[in-house]
Amino acid sequence: MSYLISKLPQLLFLLIAGTFFLLGLIKSKAGLSLLIFLIPFEGITIRGFAPTVFCMFGYFFGYCFNKSKNHESAWNNVHYRKYLSLIIFSLLLSLFALVFKENYSELNLGFGIYSVMPGLKKYMVNIVSCIMLYIIMTNEVRSHQDILRCIWAFVLSLSYVFISWIGSFVYNLGLPTFLQTRYAGEGMTYGWLHRFAGFRGEYGLMSEYFLIIMALSLVLIFSVRGSQHKRLISLIVVIVAVPMAISTGTRTFMVMLLLFTILSVFFLLLKSKLSMSKKIFMLFMIPVAFAGIFYQLRGTYLLERIEGIAALGQSTSYSASSIDILLNRPYSTTFRDIIEVGGLIGIGPIYVIGVRGNNMSTHSLYFDLIVKFGIIGLIIYFVFYFKLLQGLYKKIRLKNSIPAIILFSLLLPLLIGEYARSYQNQTSFMLMYWFLFAIIACVNKFSEIASSERGKG
Repeated sequence: MSYLISKLPQLLFLLIAGTFFLLGLIKSKAGLSLLIFLIPFEGITIRGFAPTVFCMFGYFFGYCFNKSKNHESAWNNVHYRKYLSLIIFSLLLSLFALVFKENYSELNLGFGIYSVMPGLKKYMVNIVSCIMLYIIMTNEVRSHQDILRCIWAFVLSLSYVFISWIGSFVYNLGLPTFLQTRYAGEGMTYGWLHRFAGFRGEYGLMSEYFLIIMALSLVLIFSVRGSQHKRLISLIVVIVAVPMAISTGTRTFMVMLLLFTILSVFFLLLKSKLSMSKKIFMLFMIPVAFAGIFYQLRGTYLLERIEGIAALGQSTSYSASSIDILLNRPYSTTFRDIIEVGGLIGIGPIYVIGVRGNNMSTHSLYFDLIVKFGIIGLIIYFVFYFKLLQGLYKKIRLKNSIPAIILFSLLLPLLIGEYARSYQNQTSFMLMYWFLFAIIACVNKFSEIASSERGKG
């Protein structure tokens, strides 16, 4: 009996995986929505893996089994299949490099003495889960309503985070473990503005989660028709997400939010009938509004961190090290080490905490990609990101689509912000980004189908 009790968590998650296998087998849209809802939650783990991963594998294998019974292939319907194939190719190439690598003295792998295999297993499970999610979504999302359903499922995950966020302000509330949140170990508190770090202690990536939630809620506001209560809920989510993101104390969030706002307004004004002077005035008012926000945040930890940017802006000389000062990280001085270690095909798909005594591979997605997949892998990922942005830009140019404007204005600042962090550090954030990639791929797919039909007509 004691043995069964000790194995109860594993049995529970096997049951969950089996349930999602059945949901995938019947191609349940409710099952897919629940899967998407679970993406941000990585708090409960079994041997380092999140429950979402178990659900993903279960649903995917059930889905593929259903396809095989009907003599169909899920792979054939994947949008941007060629670029996904290249990403998988770079993954296999780095695995090849890992087989022949013997010396790890330049790396800090962060998983103890026997660190290569645990790091390899964890990363492979995570990236395969992301690819599974992308394949499922690009197959099952067949209409704009399906896109909105998936977005709703993801946006509703904020309700769970919000309960924990509010509860964390109540002293000695005694929250149950699954509702507790973490704060970064800065050793500082500025009034109510702690550095909110979410469930996994990563405040930088949590700020990106809030930005994605905010932008996708705006997509819902401009896309949902004939449902005022859904628009009201989406508006409330936008209002709530911004202060939650600010409470992370992350400078790059304010930069990304500023870029998102400027890009969105710019594209909206591009085809408007307003005079040029009014357009320029409206764009000018955006940084003025942000300056007002910064004034209201005076005395907080976030503003203290932003003051470093203002000091750099007053400087009369700039160099590559200016970026290091701005981001408080030695990017320019470690770039050569990253290139030398990563080489052409990388060192392998394993988690690397540091390279040659620094931890910059965890503080930049692009450094992380170079270390894992080399220069070739970095180029492949850049091409994939470019295709996503290119598809959205075409839709903006042809139809001035507001959802496309929002998604373009979201993805570009996120990719710029990833210079200062890496979404590959944790499972939930990897899934979150690949969910966003899948949503954009589906939007682009429907746009290309519509353009093709107009061309035939």
